[in-house]
Amino acid sequence: MCFLFSIILLSLKPERELRYLVSDVDWFSVKGNKIVDSAGKEVRLTGCNWFGYNTGTNVFDGIWSSNLADTVVAVADRGFNIFRVPMSVQIIKEWSQGVYATMNINFYKNEEIRDWNSLQIWDFFLDKCRENGIKVLIDIHSAPSASAGHQYPLWTAGGFSVEDFYKAHEWMASRYKNDDVIIAFDLKNEPHGKKEDDAFAKWDDSNDANNWKRVAETAAKRILAINPNVLILVEGTEIYTKDLVNNADYHLQSTIWETGETNYYMTWWGGN
Repeated sequence: MCFLFSIILLSLKPERELRYLVSDVDWFSVKGNKIVDSAGKEVRLTGCNWFGYNTGTNVFDGIWSSNLADTVVAVADRGFNIFRVPMSVQIIKEWSQGVYATMNINFYKNEEIRDWNSLQIWDFFLDKCRENGIKVLIDIHSAPSASAGHQYPLWTAGGFSVEDFYKAHEWMASRYKNDDVIIAFDLKNEPHGKKEDDAFAKWDDSNDANNWKRVAETAAKRILAINPNVLILVEGTEIYTKDLVNNADYHLQSTIWETGETNYYMTWWGGN
């Protein structure tokens, strides 16, 4: 995937002049269905994902063969103006405790960050984004660091609790509350699962542990209490009940076997 990413970058025609150039201090906000900058100008975000801090690599994937700073410049030169960076609750919790796991990185390609830990490299990345007019969106991809973390349907797994999930968001919000490079939090990647699964995310007014509506609202409030300037992104669930009167608590199975109909609207992960 990283190799393909590099090929795509090199094959695109540079269009740096088309990217959104940010000012020194510029938080974004929402006006109707538009995202605007601090001057009220509509913002067109053209982004890409760069994973690694969520997988156990513990740093950006691909910098065993490329230079981090040069890659940020290359992305900006091709018209992109925001990175979505998947992270795990685990690595943020470790950072908050002063623990820095071993990284998969080629320091021959990255001499300027030799002997730095993963958090120092993350801060270096933010500096390079600032220099090149790129914003950052933090995405909690999974609770534990895992290469297939997107398979976890909920925000809790691997011994990490919902409070760990909240505190990971709060720690990042607090550390970067004065840094407008980080302009948004994508609370949880693709909450999903079907009724028959061992775990599934639902959307209702209950206090159930798997109620994504309640968890997302709580996480958003705790982030915004620290930094009211950031945007909050809430992805949807895979299923949503069709009958809010008789199945508000999601107790019915997915399929009505007599008719073949379903009791839920079903869509892609994060879609509803």
